[in-house]
Amino acid sequence: MRNSFFNKGISTSGLIIAILLLVIVFIGGYFASQHFGKMPAKTPIKRSTVKQSVTGEQNFNLTTEKLATICQGCRLTYEPHVSISPDGKHLAYSATRNGKYLVVLDGKEGKEYDMVWILGSDFPTFSPDGKHLAYAATRNGKQFVVLDGKEGKEYARIDSLTFSPDSKHLAYAATRNGKQFVVLDGKEGEEYNKVNSFTFSPDSKHFAYVAEKNGVGFVVLDGKEGKEYTRIDSLTFSPDSKHLAYTAERTSYGKNFVVLDGKEYDGVYDDVYGVTFSPDSKHLAYVATRNGKRFIVLDGKEGEEYDYYPNFSSPIFSPDSRHLAYRTERNGKQVVVLDGQVQKGGYSSGMLHSLTFSPDSKHLAYVVTSFSREEGEKGFVVLDGEKGKIYNWVGDPVFSPDSKHFAYVAVRNGEYFIVLDGKEGQRYTWIFTEKPRFSKDSHYIYYGAMIGNDLWRIVNKVE
Repeated sequence: MRNSFFNKGISTSGLIIAILLLVIVFIGGYFASQHFGKMPAKTPIKRSTVKQSVTGEQNFNLTTEKLATICQGCRLTYEPHVSISPDGKHLAYSATRNGKYLVVLDGKEGKEYDMVWILGSDFPTFSPDGKHLAYAATRNGKQFVVLDGKEGKEYARIDSLTFSPDSKHLAYAATRNGKQFVVLDGKEGEEYNKVNSFTFSPDSKHFAYVAEKNGVGFVVLDGKEGKEYTRIDSLTFSPDSKHLAYTAERTSYGKNFVVLDGKEYDGVYDDVYGVTFSPDSKHLAYVATRNGKRFIVLDGKEGEEYDYYPNFSSPIFSPDSRHLAYRTERNGKQVVVLDGQVQKGGYSSGMLHSLTFSPDSKHLAYVVTSFSREEGEKGFVVLDGEKGKIYNWVGDPVFSPDSKHFAYVAVRNGEYFIVLDGKEGQRYTWIFTEKPRFSKDSHYIYYGAMIGNDLWRIVNKVE
């Protein structure tokens, strides 16, 4: 496996070889200092203006091309926020100019506001189908959602912007007169003291969230309030959308448990979290704590106990639902447990995280990062137990759909690049996509990169 992933290289496209390369020399450090301050200086790089069309991708635009130039007089917000739509066709970013904030979509500037707000892991937020763009903005002390350029109703505060998986619905939390409520497709729900944990079912037919009123919490599912508890967390739909689970606590005896489809699941513990369904929706796993020990509970059966470890990770299932992995600590070292067996290797410093199965469920990868005053941040990827090269920073690993290729973003000496099957790619000022993406046929990999003052979608052929 190591030979297939870590020793393969990225070959340049025959199209690029056939066409004269344009060499653009620029001073990246100057641009970085002008736009987002802490980005380090970069060495000159080469770029290609050749468009590489991808066959076999219906309605999917995969070409190497410039998507935008930072608007005149603008600076990217700090931290920089740039998003490529899931379909790869659009690019949006937030910027500041003369003390105002704006979002730019496909090179077209939106209105200027007093502030634009971060409401999710991606900002600005595209719908899953890539056809809609939403963000929150502030003007004269009032906040509102901007959806496809149209401003919504003003509120004291906006939170938790969430699209449904089918991209047909948009929900967010709004605050007015000290009360919070859900706004779903523009319609206000009932007022509570607090609302959070917005969750659509995978089929987009159900919507659930946690609400708090009079010192107790409960789940609101499709508008109906559930049983009251002291605390609720880990609200999760099963992949087939038929089940809803969450963790709950009742003050009467100060213990925690899982609630599945409205019924309290077997097992009462000091703490529970990380409720996870298997992809086939047939299995349920979570982390539990009792008497200073932590362990995984799978389908109601308790696994091996480990000494209390604050960063004991939530369990993850393999795509075929046959394997279960998680991170814990044993004998002072962070380790991965796969199907109940502690894997070889262990790390006494840093943080082990981002466990990822390949689509065929045969391979497991994760990241180890550490920080010291002497060396700063360091990181590397571990694939099937084999440690990769050490970099200043590495992003989360990604497998191709056919499971034959493996890639991640890395940084060394201030230069960003993609590591594909163990080979380092072209250097850039900044790669703004957290993870590279593969085409559906696994023949191409693409990501967003900054070249000078331009934001590009870069496409490379995978061989």
